Amino acid sequence: MNIRVAPRQDSQRIGDLQKAQQHDEFSRGLRALLMRPLMAAGHEDFSAVRRQAERLREWFARETGWPLHVDREGARLFKRPANLSDDTRGIPRTTSAAMCCSAWPARCLSAPIRRSPFNCWVNA
Repeated sequence: MNIRVAPRQDSQRIGDLQKAQQHDEFSRGLRALLMRPLMAAGHEDFSAVRRQAERLREWFARETGWPLHVDREGARLFKRPANLSDDTRGIPRTTSAAMCCSAWPARCLSAPIRRSPFNCWVNA
């Protein structure tokens, strides 16, 4: 006995599958551009980036302020640094070993002291 699904349910299911595919393609393109901001047309994810170019442009402009250029030869995400004079971002620079070490109290008790890349003394 064959049970036929109504045409409306078929079209609803197809629409849901298309939405899911577009979302996956958008996510794949987003990750690929973040990992490789200069992408040649031969890159495996370039087709996803090209198909989702408008949504990706809007997302990068809204979330990061970075412009995205896509054409048939490749894609380029122009990453711009954040405001470097903004004091609310990043690790504060300090010369106090206690200040740097407070983030890793367990390591402070058992490891030898070394110079960190943040210009302070920490336990190794």
